[in-house]
This record gives sequence, C-alpha cells and structure tokens, in this order.
Amino acid sequence: MEPAEASSDATVIHKLGPEGHLYDPLPTRNSIRTLLLAPGCDEDEIVCYFFPCDLDKDRSIDASSPRPFKSLAFGTASGSGSEDAERQFQLHVDCYVEKRQEPKSISQAAPMKQDQSSRKGKEVARNVENISQILSEATDSADLKSRVENYLEDFNKLADGETPSERRRKVLVKWGLHYFAFIKKNPHGEHEKNRERQAFEAWRAGFAAASLMSNEKQPDLLTDDDWDFLQLARLTFSNGSLHAPHHPFQRFTALSYVWGDPTAPKSILIDGKTRFWVTRNLFDALKTLRRPDGALMFWIDAICINQDDPEEKRWQIGLMRRIYRQAHRVLAYVPQTEDDKNNLNRLVSLILRADRKCREAIESGPIPQEEPNEKDAISSFSIGPNVEFHVMPLKNRGACLEDYDLPAEDDPIWGAWRRFFASPYFRRMWILQEYALAASLDFEFGGGQGSSDGILLAMDAIDRRSRRLNAKYMACDDFELLRKAYLGWIGYKQMVMERVFTRTDIYKTRSLDRGLVKVLPTSMTLEATDPRDKIYGLMGLVSDAEAYMDLVSYHNHDTYVVIYKRFARRLIEKGNFTQILRMACQTSTNAQLPSWTPNWSSPISRNTISQNYAFRAGGDSNPVSSHLSPQNPDQLNTAGYIDSIVTFKTSAFASSSQYGAIQGGPDSLQDLFDNVFTAWEELSAHCDRDRIDFMWDIHECLTMQARKVESMDQATRSDSETKDLENYRTFMARMAQYDLSGERKKCAEDSRYRLRLGDVDEAERDFILKIQSNTANRCFCVLSCPTGDRIGLISKEAEVGDCLAIIKGAAVPYVLREMPEGVVEDRTAYELVGDAYVAELMLGQALQEDDFAWDDIALI
Repeated sequence: MEPAEASSDATVIHKLGPEGHLYDPLPTRNSIRTLLLAPGCDEDEIVCYFFPCDLDKDRSIDASSPRPFKSLAFGTASGSGSEDAERQFQLHVDCYVEKRQEPKSISQAAPMKQDQSSRKGKEVARNVENISQILSEATDSADLKSRVENYLEDFNKLADGETPSERRRKVLVKWGLHYFAFIKKNPHGEHEKNRERQAFEAWRAGFAAASLMSNEKQPDLLTDDDWDFLQLARLTFSNGSLHAPHHPFQRFTALSYVWGDPTAPKSILIDGKTRFWVTRNLFDALKTLRRPDGALMFWIDAICINQDDPEEKRWQIGLMRRIYRQAHRVLAYVPQTEDDKNNLNRLVSLILRADRKCREAIESGPIPQEEPNEKDAISSFSIGPNVEFHVMPLKNRGACLEDYDLPAEDDPIWGAWRRFFASPYFRRMWILQEYALAASLDFEFGGGQGSSDGILLAMDAIDRRSRRLNAKYMACDDFELLRKAYLGWIGYKQMVMERVFTRTDIYKTRSLDRGLVKVLPTSMTLEATDPRDKIYGLMGLVSDAEAYMDLVSYHNHDTYVVIYKRFARRLIEKGNFTQILRMACQTSTNAQLPSWTPNWSSPISRNTISQNYAFRAGGDSNPVSSHLSPQNPDQLNTAGYIDSIVTFKTSAFASSSQYGAIQGGPDSLQDLFDNVFTAWEELSAHCDRDRIDFMWDIHECLTMQARKVESMDQATRSDSETKDLENYRTFMARMAQYDLSGERKKCAEDSRYRLRLGDVDEAERDFILKIQSNTANRCFCVLSCPTGDRIGLISKEAEVGDCLAIIKGAAVPYVLREMPEGVVEDRTAYELVGDAYVAELMLGQALQEDDFAWDDIALI
C-alpha cells in the first residue's frame, strides 16, 4: 500500500489523491471499496465508480449469501471539456434477485408462471426465425433497417386488454429483435443506444428462460452466463414483483502494481465528478486494462483505501490477506515494450521446449560420462606461461538446456529476460504479499498478458538444467541493469517461496509456523516508500498478525522510529530476543534507534553468522534471559559475561559481491586470496599462538566449523568436518603455490592475470564460496583474556578496545562497545556492534572457566 505523496510537474503542483471530498465511510469493518473501470477508447478520459464490497458476503465463503449475477446499470460523468459536458456509460455490476411487493398502480398482473415463461420463450424463438429470414433477404443496412421496422410495426400498438407490463415486454422484444439484427449485420459496430443494449440482454435472457427455469433451485449447477440469463429473464417477466439491488459482495480483480514515480501525475475521474491524481504507472495500467465495450471491477489499494485516513489504513491492512485470497484473480502489471514482450514470451517457449527435450533425454536412460575436454571449456584463462585454467561445463553434454537449441547467451533475446527481472515490481515490499496470497495470478505486460506459471517453469529450468545456471544470462556490460535484474531474480524467488508457504497453509498439508519474527528478514531485501511498510506489508502473510495489529499506525507522530521500537519490544516480550539481536547485526546502524533494535528500513548490509549450526556459546538456556527496562524504553537488560577485549584487528575482507561473481568479476577469487594472505601475515605478527593451534584456529574461523577435537590429526571427526579439513588443506596448498610462484605479484600488477572463481575446479568452488560468505565484511582479530589470546572473526565496524560478550542462552558471542559513564545510573551500558565467531568458544567453553559468572548487561 504505497502512500499518496505530494508531487508536481513543470507548471502545476498536484497532491496525489482526490480533489475534494470523495470517501464515504465503509458500512462494516470487513468491507472494502471496489473500483468499476468504465469502458472507453484510448483518447477517452478514464472514468471509474466506487462500489462497496462486504468480504463476509462472498458466496464462496458464506453459502447463505445469494448468488450474484451481472446486470446492466448506467453511470454518468461530467466531461472536462465544453463539447463533452456529460457522458453516459453502460456498466455491469453484481446484483441479486429479491422479491418485493410492487404497488398496484404500477402493475395489476401476477408473476408469470413457469409454463407462461416457456410460452414466452417459444414466442421469442418464433420471432427469431422471422428476423433470421429478414437478415438473409436484406440487401444492405438501409434495407435491413426498413424490413425490421416494418416487421415490428405492430409492437407499437396497444392491443385491447393489454396491461402496461405486457406492453413493456413487447417493447423489450421489439428492441431486442432490432438490436439482434443490428449486431448481426454490424458485428464490430458501436451500440446504438443504451436501451437497445438493455433490451437485447432482456430478450436473450427470455430466450434462455424456458430451458433454465427448471434448474433455478440448483443455481450452482449453472454456468455464470446461464445464471445471468436466468436472473434477467426472471426480472423481465416478473411484472415488477422482483427487484435486483447491488450485491453486497462485488466480484473483483486485485491489481498488483508498482506505485512508481510521483513527479508526473495524471488524473482520472471517480464517481463521474471527482478528479483523482495518480502516478503515471497506475494511469498507464488503467488505460491498458480498460475495455472499449465493457466495464471491469478492480481493487486498487492506492485508490480504494482513503490514504488520508490513518485509522482506515490501519484496519484495511488487517484485511489484506482476505482481499487477495477472495479476489477472482490478481493481475500483476509489469509493463514491457512491444519487442520485449514478444521476445520474453518467445524465450520462455524456447526454454520450456529445451527443458522438455532435456528431461526426455535424461529419463530415457543414463547419459554417458565424458572426459573433460579443453575444447568444450566455456572459457579459458592463463595466469602465466605454464599455468592455464579452463572453466569446464558443470553438466555432461546432452544433460542441459544449452544442448537443445537454447539461444546463445549473447543473443539479444536475453535482453528482454534481464529487463523483465530488472522491473521494480520484483523489489517492492507490498508486492510480496500480493503475489503470495493470490489465488490466481497473471502478468499484464502492457497490451498483452503472460502466464506466471510459464515464467516460473522457465526459471526452474534455468536453475536446474542450465550449464551456465543463471549467471551468464544475467551478465551484461550495464552494471546497473545487472544489479536490478539480479535483485529482481532473488526477489521473485522470495515471492515464489512465500507463495509456496501460503499455499501449504491454505490446504493444511502440514503445520507451518510462519510467525512475524521468521518472515521479517525477508522485508530487509525489499523496498518500500514508507519505512513502516517494511513491517506492515507482512501482516497478511504471518500466522500471528493479530498479536501485532494494535501496533500498526499511520499517524504522523508514529514515525518509523517509533514503530520499529514498538515492534522490537513486543517481539522480545514474546521470547524472540536472539532473533532481534541477529537482525540488528544485519542492518546498518541508525542514531535514532537503540543499537539492539533492527533498522528494518535498511537492506541487509552485513552478513551474520548462520545459527543453523549447533552453536551454543551462551549455554543451553532457553529462553534467553532478557527484560526491558520500565524506566528507559531504549534500555534492554540481559544476563551476560564480558569474556575478552579486542586488542588487534586485520584489514577487512572484501564483500562477497554476487554481481561480480555473475560477471566473473575480479573480486570473486583474487581478493579472497589476497585477503587471506594479508590476514595471515598480520595475525602472525600480533598473536602469540602455537603454529599448529594457529592454523587450526584459522581453519575453524574460515569454515565456521566449531572445534570439537584438540588436534588436526585426530580421526574422531564427522564427515562434514573431514571434508572441510581436506578442502582447507587444498585451499592453503593452492595459496602457497600461488604465492611462491610469484604469480601473486603479477596478478596485482596486471588485471588481465587476476583470478576468477570459475578458474578453480568445481569440487573446490562450494568451499571457496562458503569462505567468501563467512568472511565478507569481517576482520580477523586477536582477543585478549586472562587465559591467553583468542582468534576470531568480527564485523568490520568493530574497533580495538571493544568487548566480546557471552549472552546467556545466545548461540553466538557479540561484540559490544562500552558507552560513557552515566548513560545508565546503576551499571555500565553497552552498544551492540555485531556478532562474532571466536575459535574454541562456540560450544560454551567460556562457561567452564574458573572465573566465569553471569552479570547484568545493559544494552542501549
């Protein structure tokens, strides 16, 4: 739900939203507004109408609600120019039939019985036969019109004893037959008059009534079209004893879109009179989706929710889950150029065709193993006269998409692939729940639609059966396009995963605990205009939303800083202390927030230590002992132990640039080797450790494989420990050879000789990527404690003099910075800097030391 912001063009300043009063209160707390988009052509102004929609009256969830049918209504709009002062629109809205007592002055006739209805249907059928003969004999449009008017002349006369209702039915038949003739002769012509359209629908319903009346008591057995015909027939032949009010639940399509740039707004007309300013992207979406011959019902958050009413916004957020689940379908507006749209659809077809052939080959029998051949290498790279690396295929020939006529990676068609994923649609916070909750979703590319299922299948095929995975197909010289495309690819995968979790929850195939604390990290990779929406946008996805809805507020005084504090405190009160600390370590600091409160407005800027490992630096206490100070809302008290002090830190490791790895960039392997060399040399000069212990500590920190044995020679290791140790030895041997051969200096002096990740064997690649991830944006450090020096990995933001703290019950230790005296009256206060990995400390060893004792630690 993007906020309505003030915006301007070159000459006029417009506030996004309505000009004047527009929103009336909704009838119930479970009601929403739906938006009926009136028909029109490209040059026509966009006109829409509000209709209330009670989500509780949806027949799919409440069988006692009447079944809706589409009925014709009329709307007017005041034009913006003098030549078009007022226009009239034919609108189809959901109605239902109810009985009413009509005054005798209007009709003396009783409702028509079923046999009378059948006779009337037969009478219409005979008229159709006659008009069909006229159609076949007419020579041109003028002759056709003349013949129809002559044939229908008797309908203008009131027969003796004929009631007004019977006369009305005759007039309807007249106009219906006239209209029937008109559309048969002019299939692409415009409707002549509104009454012709109304008459034709009544006539068509009457014609179908005879065969449908017998099914009236089993409405769910009828198609929507048949049901519409039946209800229109009942209304037509009821002599006014039936009434068709608007159904309380209007079937709608939810539009999923990006709010877009607010600086060039465009206006639409709502309820025929109120001008409403929207962003250009939304305006283009409405213009694209509008039909020339029929109205469409939508739910569009920025229009259907009163953005100037904080209270309405708050409780409408609580309905988001229902809105997207009860929508007839969700339409994702991701505009593309005509060429990109065609190329994307063609590329998806080619990927799926190649995938089908690839799977058929794999399923037909084992594909023979082939010896790697240098001529089959994807690329070759030399770092010297006697040292040449080949990037070999990841899969045997015949077992991947590239063997089945997939376009080459440099084919321009892949540009459409990159630009599609580079769309801001896949990086926006609100899109996450819109995509995940949709019962049915399709893409609208701007003048054409595409199946989301097809794109997902193509992504899956690239992931599973491509020799180059996704890397080469995203790579391009435009780094900004690459960055956006990669983030879009990751964002779309997150949406798909949330959709899987949501579908699993719907069908109850297994129990899922998708509480807010588990879903919150997802929000830090997505973007939102209002920082508060980084939390609010998840309320429709999480299983415990009710526990937090009272914290939701859009009032101006409830800034994102206030909201973040509220949610962090509530989450801690519910036993999520360590999860909050971890998220605080992942995001950039914010001077307005306590150090222990995550800055959810920030993207993930720091790697944290995975807690999937069985680390227990703070012991096995569960839950973690912590409580919030009643005197100071920014103070968090916890049981902890100050273990050691940072006395030295090395130069920081480079960030594990995913974009560089995709491009085969220089920061993928070369910088890792250089960083390890530098850290090794600096640590050796500042750490008084036995060489064997020193090597083992380096290994433990690089792999983050907690040390369980005292010697590298002992054989009581798990398979994963043994594998990591073998890879570590290979890695160190490669580094030593690289250093001794003098190639390190050559690579540093000439970028042509720099190492790439693809230059190593595939067996080593996963290990190297693991080291890159573990060390990114971290420093090796020496920590001084009474028992001697320790070696660890800390965040690059840590400084010499910072403390290493063991928090009771926490899986990993944390680096804290002592704050000036007096910040907290009765104790020393600390600021959270980040988490740490420290060799020989991750399995609770500090708790076994003689001088160990828990103390109260105050975090600010």
